[in-house]
This record gives sequence, C-alpha cells and structure tokens, in this order.
Amino acid sequence: MSQVDLAEAIGVVQGTIYFWENGKTEPTGNYLISLAKFFGVTIDELMGVAPASSSAELLELTSIMRGMSDKDKELCLELVKAVAKSRI
Repeated sequence: MSQVDLAEAIGVVQGTIYFWENGKTEPTGNYLISLAKFFGVTIDELMGVAPASSSAELLELTSIMRGMSDKDKELCLELVKAVAKSRI
C-alpha cells in the first residue's frame, strides 16, 4: 500500500503519512481511530501497547475478578503491582 492510498482512505494528504512514518509528527486521536479501523486493530495494538492475546487475557481476568470479594481484589492488585515492580 502506498502513502497516497492510505492517505486517501483516512482523509489526509500524503505528506501527513510521510511525517507519521518518519517520526516527524504523530497522529491525533481522531486519526488513530481512523487508522485502527482501517487496519482492523485496536488503538493499543496500533501503538504497540498490547498484543492481541493481552486483550483476551485482560477480559478473562476481568471476568474472574468480578466474582471476587473486595479483599481478594485488593490482594490481586497488590500481587500485580509487586510483579510489575520486580520487572522494572
């Protein structure tokens, strides 16, 4: 796909795509939405924040936590924080 093709598809000029690709500027929120829709991905995936499997895992964890007591939810949150801190 060319820069021109993508630009036409999301309603910008080719130069805008060039600037995005070369790190001179970044797309604003509305263009992130347009890009994500065009490529059939989430904005997180587009930005490299969360791979597709993480989305499924997050939904599974959310479902599990809904049935937990507040105290158990607190313990889980503390565990997640501890694991995240140990990886920094």
